[in-house]
Amino acid sequence: FLTRRWTSDVWGLGGSVPLHRLADLGKLVSISALACLAGALTGALALWAAHADFAPISVAVWWGRNSVSMVVITVFGLIAGPPLFAATGAKDLARILYDAARARSLPRLLEAELLVATTVVLYAAIFGERTAEPLSFLVLSVSIWAGLRFTPTAVMVHGLAIGAAGLLFTLNDLGPLADIHSPHYRALVAQVFMATTVLTGLTLAFSRVERDQATRHLRQARREPHQLGDP
Repeated sequence: FLTRRWTSDVWGLGGSVPLHRLADLGKLVSISALACLAGALTGALALWAAHADFAPISVAVWWGRNSVSMVVITVFGLIAGPPLFAATGAKDLARILYDAARARSLPRLLEAELLVATTVVLYAAIFGERTAEPLSFLVLSVSIWAGLRFTPTAVMVHGLAIGAAGLLFTLNDLGPLADIHSPHYRALVAQVFMATTVLTGLTLAFSRVERDQATRHLRQARREPHQLGDP
């Protein structure tokens, strides 16, 4: 109901506009949080009515897990969906995937490879070595780098990869999150980490897309008076 009401012009939610606006991303995050909070509270009331044993913190974990899943999966589908659904056949789909993965220039390819290498080294150092925990704040640096330089689709893939890597490290009792003794709090923090890595990069990428569009519209507006004045 909320997506139809707040984001009805977005592709996949009733409209035709691709997801690229920061305001729409904020609305989807808010919608996911509200919807999953309602679901978690309803589930908690059902468990309470059934006299089942559950910890209050489990409601927060339930809410966090569902909210993060809804945001990440929904946003990924809305970003990747328009070009994929526009394909008319297998060859067309292959071309779209190739164009999406192909670097536009050699410097951009080298930068992408450097980003991947830096991400792997940084995460291996921080999550694989206990003594590197004071450097944990650096994990967001690669998300910021991706958001400032690459497309929303590439940023989404990068964010999903590093978020999943953080979860896998934590599940294997590695990394700074593994030191949290309570399994409930550890799960909640790991889910927040996943959302933070994805949303940090996407926020910057969407802001850059909006800035570029505004710049193009401004240039076009400046050219139109001259074109109208030409004989």
